Amino acid sequence: MDFFVDSEDSATYLYYLFKQMGKKVFQTEKKNKSLVYLRNSEDILDIIFLIGGINSFFEFEEVTINKEIRNKINRNMNWEIANETKKLSASEKQINMIKVIDQKLGLSELTDVLSETAKLRLEKSGNVITGTGRFNGNFQIRNKKTDLEGWKQFTKV
Repeated sequence: MDFFVDSEDSATYLYYLFKQMGKKVFQTEKKNKSLVYLRNSEDILDIIFLIGGINSFFEFEEVTINKEIRNKINRNMNWEIANETKKLSASEKQINMIKVIDQKLGLSELTDVLSETAKLRLEKSGNVITGTGRFNGNFQIRNKKTDLEGWKQFTKV
């Protein structure tokens, strides 16, 4: 809310009046006039109400509420899009890791839980897999046919 005031004394008086009321108020010069302004929506509503602008008060309140609602909706949409993007990216990364493991060692060399989880991930490439175990690249091979040196070589690939 901006107040353009002709005299600097009046602007200073208005500035200190608002300041004394506990409002976050600013004062500057613009177009050769003194400008006293408020940016905090609660302070603006208080001043509108104080000077008798009841209709303007309710209009401003409606605009403020609508803006808050739009912001919340946008934040929720952005959050959902980011989470979906992360899920797809993680799924793609896991599928690529599983394919490399399958080519280099074979899925049969993994523990039963990891082998089952890897096969599930390949079958349900776009879905979130829960309840079968965790597959994030930190896996162990139960040494059936491969030796530890072979595993160390694989992890450097």
